[in-house]
Amino acid sequence: MAPEMPEKKLLKKSSPFWARLKAIDPLVLPAFCVGLPMAWFTASIALSLLWSLFLKGGLFSIRIPKIFYLFAALYLLYYVGIWDSEDPLAWMHKIRGKVFYVLIPLAFTRAKVNLDAVKKAWVYGTLLTMALLLFAAFIRFAVSDNPLEFFYGKLSLYGHPSYLGFIALVALLFSWQLDLKQGERIFFTSLSILYIYLLSARAVHIAAVPVALILLTQNLRKPKKLRSYIVALLVGVLACFTINSITQGKMNRSREAVQVIKANTSTGTSSTAVRIDMWGSLLKHVEEYLPMGAGAGFVEDRLQENWKEDGLHYLVDKGYNNVHNQYLQQYAATGILGLVLLLILIASSLKGFSFKKNYLPLAFFITMSVCLLFECLIERQMGITAITMLLCILHYPKKETLA
Repeated sequence: MAPEMPEKKLLKKSSPFWARLKAIDPLVLPAFCVGLPMAWFTASIALSLLWSLFLKGGLFSIRIPKIFYLFAALYLLYYVGIWDSEDPLAWMHKIRGKVFYVLIPLAFTRAKVNLDAVKKAWVYGTLLTMALLLFAAFIRFAVSDNPLEFFYGKLSLYGHPSYLGFIALVALLFSWQLDLKQGERIFFTSLSILYIYLLSARAVHIAAVPVALILLTQNLRKPKKLRSYIVALLVGVLACFTINSITQGKMNRSREAVQVIKANTSTGTSSTAVRIDMWGSLLKHVEEYLPMGAGAGFVEDRLQENWKEDGLHYLVDKGYNNVHNQYLQQYAATGILGLVLLLILIASSLKGFSFKKNYLPLAFFITMSVCLLFECLIERQMGITAITMLLCILHYPKKETLA
């Protein structure tokens, strides 16, 4: 009797497109869109969550990280602070961007997140933004012959330069963490230097100096990467000098800041003078915000009342509604508890820092802490999404390996 032949198993062929789609990490999309307007980013994070739920085995497949609870507590403080206001629904709309404190960490609760792919998406999304803004500025310059088309608010198309500069500086750090080709890294670094310089956001400029030194220190024992870094610095600095000569030195806002501080006067004519007035006023009234702050629904009115009491009517006339310092703003809105939560979140970026091996967490910490010192970075959607996503990337339970 002939032996029985084994049954042939029918292999179900899956669509190549479907297989490639399942291989892509859903967080690539919001990372790529982190510097885009709220509608774009909201659509990207919503799609990412659905993608994770139906194609990646669902959410909550690992233990929820502690940082999720920190963000959730901060989110709750903002909502508690609006319920006694005259129009809670209007304030709910104003602080709608705070929902990303929950949505972004939720997207990181999967068991497997390809951090390198997410970081690359951040880098390439920033590269595309930089290239498009610089190209648009070049076109406008060709038409108007006005070199200031490359500068500050005009370059950013009247988006906030500090937010775009912060995202670019984080992308620069990611580019040195990833295993990119030498030419790609040089091109991206030199373009980032030029872009950050042209945005002329002083907070980002201040943060960029220690970040540059940290990157130099990180690469001292890696001759190949050190050569790439030096070449990129030289190309970037040369490009900055070239643009500065075209604009005849009109872009030196740092000189303006030094002059205001030396004069020890506040005229309200410069952004530095405005900040000095705002900070001084809040510090005069610091006890009024103890212990729980004015609340998100009242903080704008309270600040403007303080400015009027201190004779700073021009701040009200110009429509300012925050103090351009996230630490002070956090204290004014949510009190001591909100400030402590913010400080814990920022300090948590030092995770993985080592004097012997890994200096880059210190660079992330300096970038965040300095930018928050001069801007209310997490009072706007772009800052909320960028900082929340950055901290989630840094806290994902995976050992970082430097390229």
